[in-house]
Amino acid sequence: MKKGQLLSQPFFYIFAIIVIGLILIFGFTYVNKILKTGCQVEILSFVGDVQAKINEVYSLSYGSSFECFVVRSAGQSDSRCELVLPNNIRGACFVDTTKGYDADDIVFSDTKDLVVKLGASANKNLFFSTLKDSSCAAEPVMIKKATTNGVICVDLTKNKSFIIENNGNIVEIKKV
Repeated sequence: MKKGQLLSQPFFYIFAIIVIGLILIFGFTYVNKILKTGCQVEILSFVGDVQAKINEVYSLSYGSSFECFVVRSAGQSDSRCELVLPNNIRGACFVDTTKGYDADDIVFSDTKDLVVKLGASANKNLFFSTLKDSSCAAEPVMIKKATTNGVICVDLTKNKSFIIENNGNIVEIKKV
């Protein structure tokens, strides 16, 4: 080995360590972003499915209704209306903030705090409760043509279904 080659070896290893470190840092950053995006896609899919079922009942005759089951994965119920709740979401609550409701009926404390804080000016009627260790943020949304009388919360450990019924020019979400 020549004298110049001996001194070039450490620089090669230092450069390799720096490159590997940068690849790991950027890799973890982008994997985290992809996981957050996946969570947002699942939430948007759930909201889209709810809106589609509301629109379907709205297009039927007065008094038509479906019982909708909320599940963790597709195919767990034989219902015509099955909605898949994302894994990072503990539950969901339908609350028409423009009407009277009892905040104590909201079973999730984080959702209760949000609904009370936003009040009647929220212009939203579907609120989510995320798991405590979840990095996924689920913003409340407005489901068009839908209303409730009071609070309808779906918790997969207790009540897993609700009824949507056509009441003429609006679809009402009711407890089972």
